[in-house]
Amino acid sequence: MNLFSIAFLLALAIATITRLWLTYRHVQHIQAHRSAVPTAFANDIALDAHQKAADYNGAKAGSAMVHAVVDSGVLLILTFGGLLQWLDDWAGSWFGSEIARGTALIAFFAAVTAIIDLPFSWYRTFKIEARFGFNRMTLSMWLGDLAKTAAIGAAFGAVAHGEDGTDVVALCVVGLDSV
Repeated sequence: MNLFSIAFLLALAIATITRLWLTYRHVQHIQAHRSAVPTAFANDIALDAHQKAADYNGAKAGSAMVHAVVDSGVLLILTFGGLLQWLDDWAGSWFGSEIARGTALIAFFAAVTAIIDLPFSWYRTFKIEARFGFNRMTLSMWLGDLAKTAAIGAAFGAVAHGEDGTDVVALCVVGLDSV
C-alpha cells in the first residue's frame, strides 16, 4: 500500500469518526435538554411539541449515523474495491470519445450512489417522518418525485462530440444523487 492510500484511509477514518462523534454529541445535547423548553421559546412552544422535536431529531440523527458508515463503505468499495475503475472501463466500452466516456462515468457513478441512497430516503420518509406524523407522501408520490428528479438530472446532461464527428448524447443523472 502506498503513502497516498494510507493518507486516504486515514482521512476517511478521521472524517467518518468525526461525523459520528459530532452527531452523537448533538443527540446527547438534545436529549439532555429534552425535559424543558428553552426560556426564550417557553411562551410559544408546548413541552410535548418540544419533546417530539427532540425525539424526531434523535431518530433522524441515528439514521444519519448509519448512512455515514454506509457512505464510507461505499467510498471504500468505489476506490479500493475497484468499482470506480470498473465503471470507467464499462463507460469506455460504450463510448470512444473521452468526453463521452467521462460523462458516462459521472452518470454511472451518480446512478450507483443514488440507488444505494434510495433505502435511506425511503426509511426517512416512510418510517421516521411517518412515526412522528410529518409524512404526507404516498409511495406513488415518492416514486413520482424520484422520476422527476431523474428527469431533471438527465435534462442537465451533456452532448459530447464523438471522434468520428457524430454527436453522442450522454445523460448525466447527477440529480438522482440528491434523493
